Amino acid sequence: MGRVIAWCVMLSTLAGCAGPLRLGMTIPQRDLQQRLDRQFPFETRVLLFDVKLSVPVLSLEPATDRVGLRLALQAGMAGVEYSGEVALDSGIAYQARSGALVLVAPKLLRFQLDEMPEIFCRQIEKVVGPLVTAHLDSLPVYQLKEGQARRRLKALRIEKNQVVAELGL
Repeated sequence: MGRVIAWCVMLSTLAGCAGPLRLGMTIPQRDLQQRLDRQFPFETRVLLFDVKLSVPVLSLEPATDRVGLRLALQAGMAGVEYSGEVALDSGIAYQARSGALVLVAPKLLRFQLDEMPEIFCRQIEKVVGPLVTAHLDSLPVYQLKEGQARRRLKALRIEKNQVVAELGL
């Protein structure tokens, strides 16, 4: 009987030292890219401009713990269409209510429309830029599985070619 009690005390002590149960998971960049690909093209109209964002290219930036994103851009008005590119960087966070990793606080780094005079391009950027960042803010890039989504996120970090999430109870 004394041995049983000793074992129980020892096991409960070890369990207490181990802390809460944690699950580490890695999400490869290709999985994030595939989820992102399914959400584009995105088309909308803002003022007089028809805007289309397509061909997302995601990069992971471990040095800044942010996500880089390039998108093909088409903007047209009155039958004249211009093509170009937008580049952004964004944070990534876990959204508990949806169980998804989402983009957060995207920042527009470059807005370019080829063959458009710079002065007009900057004016269009003032109108279209906020629309682009608003569309990307809270955009899901990965959906956790049912069992994983019930856990709480303890840590999230970006490594080379993957996002590492540490989940706990």
